[in-house]
Amino acid sequence: MEDKSISIVVPVYNGRKYLDELVSRITRSTAGFRITEIILVDDHSPDKSFDKILEITSQNPAVRGYLLDGNHGQQNAVLCGLSKASGDYVVIMDDDLENPPEAIPAMYEEMQKGFDVVYAHDIRPVNRGILRKSGSLIRDLTFRMLTDIPKDVRVCSFRMMSSWLCKEVARADGRFVYISMEILKHTTNISNIRVEYGKRKESGHSTRRLVGLILRIFVYYSGIGFLKRFRKPGPAYIIKASTGEKEQ
Repeated sequence: MEDKSISIVVPVYNGRKYLDELVSRITRSTAGFRITEIILVDDHSPDKSFDKILEITSQNPAVRGYLLDGNHGQQNAVLCGLSKASGDYVVIMDDDLENPPEAIPAMYEEMQKGFDVVYAHDIRPVNRGILRKSGSLIRDLTFRMLTDIPKDVRVCSFRMMSSWLCKEVARADGRFVYISMEILKHTTNISNIRVEYGKRKESGHSTRRLVGLILRIFVYYSGIGFLKRFRKPGPAYIIKASTGEKEQ
C-alpha cells in the first residue's frame, strides 16, 4: 500500500457526534497508504455537522469538507464527494461508525485480485420485518432486471473502487442518481467480502421510502422511453461552502 493513495468519501447527515472518532479511525486504518484524503460531504444537516467539519479540517490537512445547499440525499452527496476524489482507490462509507474503517485494508487486498469494485457486507445476519424483507427483495430483483450484475454479487453502501471507475461514476448527471446503478453502467467486475460491522443503527428507510426509491430507479435507469417525461430536471447537488479545497 505504501505507493498508493486513497480517498475516503463520507456523506454526512446529522453525523456530528461521530465525526471525530470516524476521522481518527480512518486515519489509523489507512496509515499504510502513501496519501490519505478524507472527503466529508454534509447534506445540509440540521445538527450543524458542517461546524464540526470546519473544526476537523482546521486541525487535519488530510480532511476536506463540503456543505450542500439543501438536502439532496445520500447518493447525491456521495456523487459530490466522488467528483472531488483523487486517490488511486476510493472508499465510500457511512458516517455513523457502522461501516468499520478497520476493514479498508481487507478491501484493498481484495481489489488486488483484479476487481474494479469491492463491496464489504456485514458478517452478521440482518433481521428485518416481512415488509422490509419484501422491499429489499424487490430492490434486488430490480437490479437483476436492469443490469448485468453477477448472480453472486450484492451491493451495499460500504465499497472500494478504482480511480478510473470513480471518475466515470462522477460524470453522472441529473437530479436523481444511484451510485451502484452508475457503477454497473461501467463494470460487472465486482467482488463481495464479509466484515464485522459496528453497532447496527436503526434504518432510516421505511418500506414506503424503499418502494419510492425503486420507482425512481426505474424512471431514471430503465431506458423505457415514456418514463423519461417523469425525470425531474436539475443538478444532482449544489455546493454551498467548502473547506480545505485543493488548488487546481
